[in-house]
Amino acid sequence: MVLGTVVIYGFGVAGLAIVLSLGPVEAVTVGAAAFLPAEALKIAAAIGIVRSDAVAAA
Repeated sequence: MVLGTVVIYGFGVAGLAIVLSLGPVEAVTVGAAAFLPAEALKIAAAIGIVRSDAVAAA
């Protein structure tokens, strides 16, 4: 799950950097930094739900 999030953010930030002619640090700051805390909470919640056996396997 974390790897998928990193890939999605990586492509998004790369695209933003290309389209807006930004440097890598500036692209991360503008395009991803604001969303990282919420993304971390979503990942933590998903891990907690899976480990609690609250969701039965299909």
